[in-house]
Amino acid sequence: MSVAYFIGGQILTPILPLFFVEVGASKVELGIIMAIPSLVAIASRIPLSTLMDRFGKWVVVILSSVVSIVAIAAYAFTYQVLWLYVIGVFNALSWVLYQPASMSLALDLSPPNQRAESMGRYFMVIAATFLIGPLLASFLTLYLDFRSVFLLSVIPSIVGLLAVILLGRIRLIRTEGTVSRYHISLKDLRELFRIRQYWAVSVASATFWMATSVFGTLFSVYCEERLLLTASAISLLFAVRGLSNTLVRIPAGRISDRIGRRRPVLAAYVMGSVVFWGLSEFSTVPLLMLVMFAYGLSWGMKVVSETALLGDLVPSQRRGVAMAVWQTIDDIGFVAGSLAAGVSTLYMDAPSFFKIMSLVLILGICIVVFLVRETAKSDRDFRTTDDTSTGGLSQ
Repeated sequence: MSVAYFIGGQILTPILPLFFVEVGASKVELGIIMAIPSLVAIASRIPLSTLMDRFGKWVVVILSSVVSIVAIAAYAFTYQVLWLYVIGVFNALSWVLYQPASMSLALDLSPPNQRAESMGRYFMVIAATFLIGPLLASFLTLYLDFRSVFLLSVIPSIVGLLAVILLGRIRLIRTEGTVSRYHISLKDLRELFRIRQYWAVSVASATFWMATSVFGTLFSVYCEERLLLTASAISLLFAVRGLSNTLVRIPAGRISDRIGRRRPVLAAYVMGSVVFWGLSEFSTVPLLMLVMFAYGLSWGMKVVSETALLGDLVPSQRRGVAMAVWQTIDDIGFVAGSLAAGVSTLYMDAPSFFKIMSLVLILGICIVVFLVRETAKSDRDFRTTDDTSTGGLSQ
């Protein structure tokens, strides 16, 4: 199901900023439109995360898939900039519902002493869509316009949705949705924020996604306007990033389980900073491919090791809300990056702003170096005297 969900979105990733500009959005408007999904997510992610516990995670997964199909197809019929904002809201709602539900399911199914490797396998499957989606976009944009590509990109999600239903998942959904073991309270959230390492890792993560948001807003348009690359060639660059992102995830998970979470996370941030410096300096396709390959390595190492670290810090009973809070902080980074990218076009070119993002990632490096330490790798290390009152969270 996750493969089907993400393929559709990843087909859009390289070409969506180009489509926004084609519809008539200015560079500043482009930044605002790219920030809309994260703005909606900030306002709704934590409240909507309670749906997982009230109705069941699989209900949330299916609902979000339906919303995604409708939103992506709507782009094909959009000719005014105003509607790009509206569709962005629905895309955000889909993502807000789907991501914590699917990741929480994956964490629940992974054994504590192999959590990083298990999450590496899960995220490798997701990362494969980062390769498949842009490759499909590269091929489709050779023969079709953007609107036709949007319509075709919903097919994987439709197939995945039908597959879940036909395989009998609905029976599990009904069973899962009848039980609510707990409710999320303000006390739960206060206890969560008392875990200092959780907060430090979340802030560091926001710096990475801020840089990634800047990349997503500016890179495709920069390649088309300054480097004169076609949409197909741009999509191919994204596919190179997806390839390394896919290949690194299982090895990164195994390494993280063996040597700890901190060093792989630190390596990911260091590599990310180097990547953005390279984006600011290189303009030929071969060198950009090399930089994009390194970008994928950085991304894959970060996601696997940090998610495993989250699993170590937070017990399974509260991973759903913990994931939602963490991703909300990431969304703040996304919003800051998108808005800053749009405004930056008034004062500087894209390569100059990529250099600034390289420096921002150094902040993430400092947080990991000075505030993050190794943690226990088992739920046994979380001791609570009253799990129902504290939400299972321990400092």
